This record gives sequence, C-alpha cells and structure tokens, in this order.
Amino acid sequence: TAYDPCTASEYACFGTPEGWAAEGATKGRDPESLLVDLGVAIEAGRFALGTVITPRLMIRVYNKLPGVGDEFLCAAQASVSSALSNHGVLSREWVCATRGDRDAGQLLIEMKFRRKQDMLAAARLKEAKKQAKLSRSATPLATPGGGGGGAVSPTIDQRARMA
Repeated sequence: TAYDPCTASEYACFGTPEGWAAEGATKGRDPESLLVDLGVAIEAGRFALGTVITPRLMIRVYNKLPGVGDEFLCAAQASVSSALSNHGVLSREWVCATRGDRDAGQLLIEMKFRRKQDMLAAARLKEAKKQAKLSRSATPLATPGGGGGGAVSPTIDQRARMA
C-alpha cells in the first residue's frame, strides 16, 4: 500500500519499483530518488496505484427550509483512519467541502470511534445506575413509629409534645 499524508488516504498498489523488493531497500534513501524510482516504474508499467482503500466518511450538508424542503449546500469526505486508530479519543479534522466542481469552504468535523464492547459496557453501566436510582427511590419512607429504616424529622406535633 501507499499512504498519502495530504489526504490521509491509503492506496492499493500493484507491482514494485526495481530494487525495492528487498527488506529495507528504501531505508535511508533520499525521498527525491524514491520519487524518481516510482516515476520510472510507473512509466514502465511495473507499478500502479489502485483505488483508495482507507475507509471514508461521506458528509452532506443541507439547509432545512420550512415548508420547502432541504437545500443541498455542500459535500465532503473525511478519512476515518485517525478515529479508528485512536478508539475513544475525539478526533478533530478540517475537511474541504465542495458543491459540484467548486470549492465551498471547509468544515470542522469531530468524530470518535468506540468499540462495540466499550459501547456495551457503557450501556450496562448506565442501566445499572438507572436500576440503583430506581431502587433508592422505591425505599419505603420512614415513619415515626420506626418501620422505614430512614432518619425522620419530627413533625410539628411531635416537637410540641417534646417540649
């Protein structure tokens, strides 16, 4: 695969430039000479970039118009690789939005990837807290005669009798 840091995209690759097959063959080499090798291999038909294999999030932005419907404003794509590799961490990214063939500005998006097991654990914890709250609210109220088990403030009548 080949990674493009400008678009945060990974591409499938077909073939290998001459001399790159050995382990560590490109280590320590000047980036310019590597680009020359790539160019030669592409021209000779020994190397080709394939499709983008990085998962991408498609974003469409609409303006809601009451009584009329939704007006399409722009679209954008964002690589989700940073969110996938840092599960549970909020990832912020500026993406270029387009409308047709024109640049429509930039969007700041925030995304977070959560593993299914983390989501299930969070749901169980939320349910346990809900059940604990329900069981606390279902505790019988204390009565002056003792039966409820909770602390009781004396009523006005009881205070008058105490005095």
